[in-house]
Amino acid sequence: MKNLLTICLIMATTFSVNAQNDKPTKGEVIDFMTSVLNGSKGTEMADNYFINRIEFDGNKYSYSCGKKMGYTGFTTESINIPWNEFKEFDSDYEVTNDIISVRLKFYIKVVGALYLNAGNGNTSRSDTYQDGFVMIIPAIKVESFKKGIRRLVEIAKEENKDPFRN
Repeated sequence: MKNLLTICLIMATTFSVNAQNDKPTKGEVIDFMTSVLNGSKGTEMADNYFINRIEFDGNKYSYSCGKKMGYTGFTTESINIPWNEFKEFDSDYEVTNDIISVRLKFYIKVVGALYLNAGNGNTSRSDTYQDGFVMIIPAIKVESFKKGIRRLVEIAKEENKDPFRN
């Protein structure tokens, strides 16, 4: 009887330890965030602009907007996102009743670019170096999306940990 109780306690402890370590992997977090971001496609923003493309791979985030009638539009992207330098969620802005623009702020400058398409086939590019960027997210997913970002930050800090630091 004593041995049976001991075995049950060991198994319960093993299962509870494993359950605590089942945090989402980087790939799972990126897949979740990509699926949430894709929920913003087709959203009408200010001045009859619509979100027509969103890309996110954990390292780069970009979205494009254009007008339904005509070719005028823009693309904004952030490259080499330094997740281990994430500072805070700066502000949330309601784009529509269903879409929120969440601003992420970093301790260092984030490299990015803004592409403007004038509609005549000419596209201009401006490099940007800002302390953050915005992500366009469906309102019902904002809190879980922020948890995903926090998990990416946690993973990045683990990956960039200096093993020789005291």
